[in-house]
Amino acid sequence: MHGHVIHFQVLEDIALSAQTQLEANVPFCAFNGGNDVFVDVGNKSLGLAALMTFLGIQVRAKTFNSSLLWKELIF
Repeated sequence: MHGHVIHFQVLEDIALSAQTQLEANVPFCAFNGGNDVFVDVGNKSLGLAALMTFLGIQVRAKTFNSSLLWKELIF
């Protein structure tokens, strides 16, 4: 059990270090996944904007309702 506590603490330290050391112009977070550390980059808005750019869809409004947008794209 003692080794598990040390393993968990090392992963926590890595996640916290990643959050403080990363410099990015996009939202991100780093977290302890239990056996490894994950760094998530971006959010739903950034992902939708990238997809829309890839598909050649122009967004007229600065903000939009993503669920309404998907209904328009699918139907």
